[in-house]
Parts: sequence; structure tokens; C-alpha cells
Amino acid sequence: MIRLDDLKAKTHQNLRSEGGEEIAIMLDSDAKVKAAIQGLIKYFGEDEDRKAVRLIVKGEESGWLTRSHIYDFVTFSAKGIGGGDDASIPGEYHYHIMHLYCPVEGCMEGFGVMIFDEDNPPKCPVHRDVSMVIKQ
Repeated sequence: MIRLDDLKAKTHQNLRSEGGEEIAIMLDSDAKVKAAIQGLIKYFGEDEDRKAVRLIVKGEESGWLTRSHIYDFVTFSAKGIGGGDDASIPGEYHYHIMHLYCPVEGCMEGFGVMIFDEDNPPKCPVHRDVSMVIKQ
């Protein structure tokens, strides 16, 4: 099982997204890591220009994960003829990017997320006591 600490160990601290939108993945338990990795594989696979995402663990900035960091968690195996017979196909994850912003007037802080818990929204990195809201 892949754990939050495994993801945190892969992060870079001084990396920023190169142009385009800034995406953050927020996790608070080991139980959500596998689904998050599957969503990130799809996210990176949809656009070669996507280079990195921010990782926020239990409300704290952990650093940046690059495409290659996520692919480190993918396992491959060679199969012979018929090796996939009787294999079950896991469900497909459908992640959509939600854009968040700080509601404080004049604050320009904002980013996109794939997982959002409305009961525990992320805080603005600038205004630490203010919850980010979904851009409509």
C-alpha cells in the first residue's frame, strides 16, 4: 500500500508550475492515496505540458510532485499469451479540476484541485484563517 509518507518523500520544495494553471492535490489519509495517484496519472497523461502539482497533506504544504514522481508508483509486468484472461477491470476514476480562490478582496491566491472536501476546505496560503472557495 502506498502511504502519504511515500508521496511526501518524493516532493521537491523549490519547484513551481511553469505557466498555465496551478494544481494542488490535498490528502488527509493513506486511504485516499491510491485513488489520487490514479487521478494524477490520468491528469499528466492528458497533456504533455503538465509538469508538476502541489501536494498538501493534512492542510500543510508538502512540496511539488512531478510527472516522473507519480510514474514511480506505477508497476508494470510482462504477461504471456492469455496472461490477462480472467483479470478484473478496476473502475475508472473520473477526476475534474475545481478552481479555488481566496474570497478576501484583493487576494490573488488561487489554484485548481481534484479532490475537495467541503467540510474541510483548504486554507488560503496567504490568509491562513480563511477557507478557499470554489470558483463558479
